[in-house]
Order: sequence, then structure tokens, then C-alpha cells
Amino acid sequence: MQPKGKKCGFVESIQGIILAAGKGTRMKEAIPKVMITVEGIPMIKRIYEALEPNTDGVIIVVNNNYQLIEESLGKKPMYVIQTEQKGTADALKSALFNLKENSSSLIVPADTPFLTKNIIENIVDYYYSLEATTLVVGMRVRFPNGYGRIKMENDKLIKIVEDKDATGMEKMNNIINTSIYIIPNSLIIKYIGNVKKSDVTGEYYLTELINVIAAENKVDTLIFPEIVELKGVNDLNALKALIKQKNAIIN
Repeated sequence: MQPKGKKCGFVESIQGIILAAGKGTRMKEAIPKVMITVEGIPMIKRIYEALEPNTDGVIIVVNNNYQLIEESLGKKPMYVIQTEQKGTADALKSALFNLKENSSSLIVPADTPFLTKNIIENIVDYYYSLEATTLVVGMRVRFPNGYGRIKMENDKLIKIVEDKDATGMEKMNNIINTSIYIIPNSLIIKYIGNVKKSDVTGEYYLTELINVIAAENKVDTLIFPEIVELKGVNDLNALKALIKQKNAIIN
């Protein structure tokens, strides 16, 4: 099954995967971070509604305390539990047995409150225009500090460099990683076991999976201008600032 009748020779469908297992302690709220409402709608619901029309089913990776998420979204999504929060690559690994053959996965973080189905449709359309490949979605921003940088040559990704690891020249790079990816399931299955844990946090990250894939395969990029739809938030101050930025654009 392909969403909206799209045609592609190398992949039968695209699954959606939302990484929502983080506890979001920096939000300092009693409810899970992904359940914080933005314009009256929980963040996780906004993201799910952006993915669902453009994908062949949505998997939501959650922690053990996901009852509120299920109450908000119902039983249509597939819920997969990440028993221990050991990073984004480990979260994806939790869904490994639910990945379909001859398909790809569109992986999205659960903290991008203004993500829209139109943005996702643009990403999916671009992916279907490519040959068999991995796609990393980036954004060109004014102030890249704190974000991973996408290092490219001839529009192809070489690696993602975390901000803390960036050299002087790399810190000048203003193309950041949005943490939105489309990866063929065959490559996820092949390379997920090669992801090494961070020496700093002891966790396993999707950026490392992308770098492992890029070492042996073509990885394409889709770079957006700076837009609120692709910005994530880590805490309430960042969320309030993003809402203010969005309202300023509207007004």
C-alpha cells in the first residue's frame, strides 16, 4: 500500500514512526511531554495527524506510561514499548519486529508541535522521486548553536556532526539536523546493530545510525528554509518562544 496512490519502484510503502518514549523531565509537567497541549491539541496528536494521511500505518514508540497517549489517539496506531530509555536508536530498535519488508520508515520526533501534513507530504513526495536511498531532512537556520550539523558534499550527506563535537569551521555550518529521516527498513535491519553507544551519555542515537549508513551508502538530504513547522522544543521556555514566533509570522 502506498499513501495517496504514489508510485515508486524501490519501496512498496512508507511506515510512520513517532519516537515518543522520552519522559520529557525538562518540561517540568506532571503529564508526559508529548501530551502538552499546543493550541488546544496535544503535541503527539498534532504529529500523528500529520503522518497518518501520508504513511501506511503509524508506529508510536512509547514508555510504559502511555495510557494518556492511547486515550488521545485511540487504538489505530501501533504502540511499541521502549522498556528503558537508552536513546533514539534504541527506541527505533524497539520497533524492529514491526517493520515491513520492501518498505521504508519515516521517523519523526514527538516534540515538533507545529509539524503539518503538508510538510510531511512534501518530504514523502521528494523521497518517492529518489532512487533507493536514505533521506535526512535538514533546515538552514540563522542560529545553529546547540543543533547537530549536516555535513554535505554535492547535496549528499557525509555525516551528521553533533554540536559538542563540531570544529570551528563545522560550527559555522548553518544547516541543522531536524531529526526527521526516511530510511529503507532493509538498511535499518542491517545497520542498527552497528550503532555504538555515546561515550558521554551511554545512549544510542539515530545520528550515529545515519553516519553508519552514510559510510557505505548514498544518503540524500532535503533542506528547508527556517520554518517553525520543523522546529522541536525541549522545555516550556522553548515551546513558549516557538509559539510566540509562530504568532509573529501570522500577524
